[in-house]
Amino acid sequence: MNLKLGISPCPNDTFSFFNLLYGNFNHGIKYNEHFHDIEKLNKDLLNADFDVCKASFGIVPQISKNYQILDAGSALGFGCGPLLVAREHFNLADIASMKIAIPGYNTTANRLLSLVLGQNLNTEEVVFSEIEDAVATGHFDAGLIIHETRFTFEEKGLVKIIDLGSWWEEHYKTPLPLGCIVVRRSFPEEQKLLIQKQISDSVRQALTKPHETLEFVRSHAQAMSLDVMKQHIDLYVNEFSVSLGSAGRKAVRTLLSEDSTKLTEPVFVGINH
Repeated sequence: MNLKLGISPCPNDTFSFFNLLYGNFNHGIKYNEHFHDIEKLNKDLLNADFDVCKASFGIVPQISKNYQILDAGSALGFGCGPLLVAREHFNLADIASMKIAIPGYNTTANRLLSLVLGQNLNTEEVVFSEIEDAVATGHFDAGLIIHETRFTFEEKGLVKIIDLGSWWEEHYKTPLPLGCIVVRRSFPEEQKLLIQKQISDSVRQALTKPHETLEFVRSHAQAMSLDVMKQHIDLYVNEFSVSLGSAGRKAVRTLLSEDSTKLTEPVFVGINH
């Protein structure tokens, strides 16, 4: 059986999926992997282009007719949220007049930005890895940064305006759901559960033997220092990546609560509510 898999080249995904792609527990499933920026994956999911794919939690209501969330492979946690940065500090009351670079309209980061600062903002999509430079060179007044750019924005002379993850944690007292792995809803339940177990096993093995993943991760993060790469993995791969569990599912439901009427149930594989 051949399945089309979409993941990002970011260290948390390549780390988590290394053993799925190159391990010995595929049980007859061959994954044909495609690496794309998260917003490209989100847009492809709107067209149901993948069998198994990384997705922003923010886009789940729009794709839930065709996809369900797997229990494994998610990026969820504390202290890992998107940051709004700029060249110098400014009053948030002035945000409406500013031009903001965002990593994609369908990202969880943009969903949080709208939740915290309102929807009538002047935003423009920019590939996440280019946002720092776009702000530093004056093309934008502010930028919404995610992934490893959390660790490098100060080197570009930028300052933090607001940590949207901290805002979430203070208001909802749950970990922040960022990204998940989705699977075609139409697949047989037994097949979905097998894929879910394989991803969970892959993450668990990577956490146990991280050195085995190093060359693969580095090959997809060539412009990233080893230190930043490890910080990225440590921040975004954790126990919620092995299994969302009840706490993780509660956090996801909290994020999706405003769009609950758009969700096709069950949202989670193996969970009937």
